[in-house]
Amino acid sequence: MKKIGGVLFGLFLVGNMPQGAAAREWGGMQGSRSSASILVEAPAAVHVEPVIDDPLGDHITSLGNAIVDIDMVEGGNDGANVTLKITFSQDTVMSQVVGFIDLDTDRNPATGIPPNANFYIPGTMQDIGVDFFLSLFSLPFGGLVDVLNATTGAFMGSVPATIVGQSLEITVPLTMLGGSNGGMHVGMVLGNFSQATDASPDVGHGTILPPGKAIISPGSSTLVTRQAFDVVFIIETFGHPITGGSISLNGVDITATVLAFTPVIGSTPGGQLTARLPRFGPSLVRPGSNALSIVLTTRTGTFGDTVMYEVITSAEP
Repeated sequence: MKKIGGVLFGLFLVGNMPQGAAAREWGGMQGSRSSASILVEAPAAVHVEPVIDDPLGDHITSLGNAIVDIDMVEGGNDGANVTLKITFSQDTVMSQVVGFIDLDTDRNPATGIPPNANFYIPGTMQDIGVDFFLSLFSLPFGGLVDVLNATTGAFMGSVPATIVGQSLEITVPLTMLGGSNGGMHVGMVLGNFSQATDASPDVGHGTILPPGKAIISPGSSTLVTRQAFDVVFIIETFGHPITGGSISLNGVDITATVLAFTPVIGSTPGGQLTARLPRFGPSLVRPGSNALSIVLTTRTGTFGDTVMYEVITSAEP
């Protein structure tokens, strides 16, 4: 036990728990892992959209305990940070909100550990494999949100949280989440000091989409100087309009030059947009290494791809 700021905290011994059991004790009055370095400046919040609409009034109540009832979960990422915004019922006591937010960063239910909500609230059937989780047990004391690896219990760092009215907002750098691209499944179980009171969702999971995906085809390869080929850009924006972007070759913006080829627009069986640029090659690439990049922006963030074309000189016939 140790005293921090005059408040007696129980030390959260995540590192000493067995693997897979890092989040299996309701924390009560617990403090941050102050022995590790923490992030003391909040990352900028990013655009969020609804990911879970939770029914009001489905919370567990106990005589004398504060109400914590989740209403809406919103999420989003820009390729560098992920933001979660949780809105609660009007009768939720925001000064007592604690609990766990589970993140399935590889969107694979077969990896990680089972969801915390299924353990704490019987009848909950979330279906994610938890790779990382956020511990909120320091919040009532003005503390930070701890980010932990769910499988190993490793402490990844801490981030501030913002509470405005009945909403809680947390932004986490993706570097704390194993380098995720920001696409992830989400579940959570929140409550008061004494117990878990509400799971969100009750069944399934919420999904935060990555800002987008772009693939250049063919990928990195070796070419000869007299070889012309078609370049295809495969683009997925998850329904968000493209607001900006560029194509560059060896660091030089060639967007206008490339668009002069009149791209052939199509789609893949999965619905992704494709833009085929015919006879890309000798007029643009040079002997040696050539880096071709595309960067696109939507309102949710920036994404892209880079390939390397190694061009060798061919003998004249």
